[in-house]
Amino acid sequence: MAAALFTLDEARPGSRTGRIAAWVGSVLYLGLSLVVLSRGGDAWPELLWVPIAHALVLVVVCGLTSLLLYGQASATGRRGYRWLGGTYLYVTVLLLCFPLFFPGGFGGQEPLVGGPQSAPWLFYCWHFAFLVGLVVAVWLFHIDRIWHRRPNPALDNRPSAVGVVVAALLTVALVAVDTALRPTLIAANGDLTSFGVALDRLLLGLSLAGAGLALWCQRGGSLMQRWLTAVLMLQLGAAIVNMNTARWSLGWYFDRLFGMLAMTALLVFLLFSLARAGQATSL
Repeated sequence: MAAALFTLDEARPGSRTGRIAAWVGSVLYLGLSLVVLSRGGDAWPELLWVPIAHALVLVVVCGLTSLLLYGQASATGRRGYRWLGGTYLYVTVLLLCFPLFFPGGFGGQEPLVGGPQSAPWLFYCWHFAFLVGLVVAVWLFHIDRIWHRRPNPALDNRPSAVGVVVAALLTVALVAVDTALRPTLIAANGDLTSFGVALDRLLLGLSLAGAGLALWCQRGGSLMQRWLTAVLMLQLGAAIVNMNTARWSLGWYFDRLFGMLAMTALLVFLLFSLARAGQATSL
């Protein structure tokens, strides 16, 4: 299965039609993000099942994506796939624990684990981890291509996976400790504090820088590099919407929708590539 995806990291020129479609789609998507941002503070009904379902669906999505990426790393020996597999695995563990930290997730007003600031901190942990992991993978694919670095398919990926799981569990343990030493992210009325706003601005700045780097690196690159660029553009839209997201507001719900699109896009691409490879080998 992983071997069928080997050509994804080979350099190939993009078509003119594909470039035009990508730019038009990016402009429309980012335009929609700005529209949602302008109305992001509008109050919406409190649907407790949305954040819980959002996390659990993404557990499946990110888990499958990590499995496919680690398989591709074993087949090709490319560092970019190994890093991406670890990124999605780390996010999977955090998302799996998120319902335990969300207030009301298991009944009552208090979270089952942690304090009132634990869920927001876990939210930012997986967002920054996902973004930084994508950017590092983009850079690894780029420098390996231009330096003609020889891959190492014999490298065992199991220590990497174990290390990622341990790091994720340590993150969860730190988030679970409800301490006054940790800055407050959400006030009692559900609005972000100044520190939370600063994190949103940092996330937006890093998302913009990451999308710019990906656009620069994907020139003359592989199909995988172009898809990572698309994922980072989706992440940029989510970061824009996240600038105006009081809890249970329009922006709060759309931020989860756009974030789900960003995290699901790579899985869709990998499954589509597998299907095409399977059709080609069956002929």
